[in-house]
Amino acid sequence: LTVILLGVTQISLTWLGASAGGVYSEATLGDLPLKITTHLYGTIGMGIFAALMGLACFTTSAGLTAAAGTFFEQITNGGIKYKPMVIASSICGFAIGMVGLSRIVGYTVPFLSLLYPSLIVIILGTFFLDVGKYRSMLLGGILMALLFGFFDAAKEAGFTVAWMQQISSAMPLSAQGFPWIVPTIAGLAAGFLLRRSGGK
Repeated sequence: LTVILLGVTQISLTWLGASAGGVYSEATLGDLPLKITTHLYGTIGMGIFAALMGLACFTTSAGLTAAAGTFFEQITNGGIKYKPMVIASSICGFAIGMVGLSRIVGYTVPFLSLLYPSLIVIILGTFFLDVGKYRSMLLGGILMALLFGFFDAAKEAGFTVAWMQQISSAMPLSAQGFPWIVPTIAGLAAGFLLRRSGGK
């Protein structure tokens, strides 16, 4: 039930931004949903929306903080205790949150652009393939996804390198924002052939 409700919330936010974002073109990412909700439902509606978003963000924050505390306590064999790690994570999260949503998104976009293609390959690969059996195949796809993710990350960070952009633009689906898909498939195929020829 929680997953369904959170999914509905995120889909609703996407729909709001896509359908009415042009009306408030000068609004920041944080202001946009509040302005739209206030326009549609008034002050009371905005208050309800803010409360719902606060609860949705709290569940995510609490889950990530608890997971971080447990993870670091386990990998350090108790060297880093759960409670201090949770407190430190909460303080860091609060400090980062004070920067503002627009800046946070601006800072993280290059990292997300770098990582998300390879993460998609890893997730789908581990879900559909035997990782031990098809390790070379997955590695080929991951490396190509990382390479084109790096090209995109450099562009998002403001480092315009002509040859990187030329290669990326020449790829199929680049106009749709997915220049990494075809090279990744090629990397998977190359890894598969390498495995067939004697690699692992």
